[in-house]
Amino acid sequence: GVAYEASGQWAAAERCHRNALTFDPNAILPKICIGSNCYRRGNLDEGKQWHDQALVPATVDVESRPARSFVKLLRGDYLGGFQEYESRWKLPQVIAHSYIPKAFRWKGKPLQGKNILVVGEQGIGDTILMSRYFPMIEALGGRIVLVCNPVLHRLFRHNFPNARIYNFGEQHPNAQWWVPMMSLPFVFKTTPETIPAFRL
Repeated sequence: GVAYEASGQWAAAERCHRNALTFDPNAILPKICIGSNCYRRGNLDEGKQWHDQALVPATVDVESRPARSFVKLLRGDYLGGFQEYESRWKLPQVIAHSYIPKAFRWKGKPLQGKNILVVGEQGIGDTILMSRYFPMIEALGGRIVLVCNPVLHRLFRHNFPNARIYNFGEQHPNAQWWVPMMSLPFVFKTTPETIPAFRL
């Protein structure tokens, strides 16, 4: 089903996901995928019904949790959605393709002038959007050491002159703390009312 989705064959994808439910009617991920496909094709009511079913269980399997986090975010549950999105770090495919430095994960404590390694993840657009949190890190006393895609270096050097910026794989200063960029909304307990201003 996921392979069909990647090629835009939504009807074929839905058939696969529905077939998966015949083997396990309680599976969560197929319900999320079917609901999303319904939305793509304009079947809003049916899409909502499938996503409603996916949100019922208090706990779900690790593979389903990152996908379910997007459903929560789309419905305005930012605290629950960003918290559940942290489950991506339990997926082997995420860990295998991520830069995880030897440092403590930062969870929002005051930094008191210490280096914090901020690591870009996923796409360039996501990295740009998450840069809205940089001033909040600096307000907590953090000295940002940023690791990100080189195409963004010029933009970030111009907008965040105090940050030190490096490529993936490039030697950078040591830091006691690190945070993946897509975890910043979770760290700062972001809600729809507290989204920081975008300053680029």
